[in-house]
Amino acid sequence: RNQNRCVFIALRKLQAVADQAGIGMAELAVRYLLGHEGVTSVLLGVDSLDQMRANLALFQRGPLPADCIRAVRSAAQGIPELIITPPLWPKEPV
Repeated sequence: RNQNRCVFIALRKLQAVADQAGIGMAELAVRYLLGHEGVTSVLLGVDSLDQMRANLALFQRGPLPADCIRAVRSAAQGIPELIITPPLWPKEPV
């Protein structure tokens, strides 16, 4: 329960960062990933050609500005590692 609460709090903070930047959460997420040094590729699933085009447009915008990256990192602090690291996820539903 406490982990869920941390996630919901972080999501509200991240939505505020996106709102302040004038972008959506998908753009915030993609462009945040592009701002990581050493990241050479980002894999996204798509459901349609239109979604693929929209994703490509996000990639073309490039990484977020440094102040926005700092705001995302700050908003995500406190999320348990178990939530954001797939190899740590349980193999069976809890």
